[in-house]
Amino acid sequence: MRQIGLNAEAVFTHPQIVAWRRLPDRENCTLDTKLGDGRPMRLHVKRYAPARRAMTPADHEIAGHALLVEHDIPTALLAGWGVLNDRRSFVIFDDLAGYKPADKLIESGFSFDRLSQAMADLAARL
Repeated sequence: MRQIGLNAEAVFTHPQIVAWRRLPDRENCTLDTKLGDGRPMRLHVKRYAPARRAMTPADHEIAGHALLVEHDIPTALLAGWGVLNDRRSFVIFDDLAGYKPADKLIESGFSFDRLSQAMADLAARL
């Protein structure tokens, strides 16, 4: 993260982090940048509003991600996460190319029946 000039505070102010969806509890963003050697890199960032509870939304997401990893369930590569003093939190994942949200698949005509078995298998493994 330091190589691209990104620290916890900058997650909320970096001009190249672009929100593509804003919801009441979070912003879904991308960061398209280049590494020091010139290679392009895309990161996906979720920025959460300040939390009022002990666990932040990022804490919950990290715990869920850890369960997937622990059970050898394929998931996105976690690049970073954090909580600021004002209780805003964030998670950063490596490029999500090839991943598709189930709701978007279904909206595009993908059969729910094709997803239901995979979701049942996932629930059983957890």
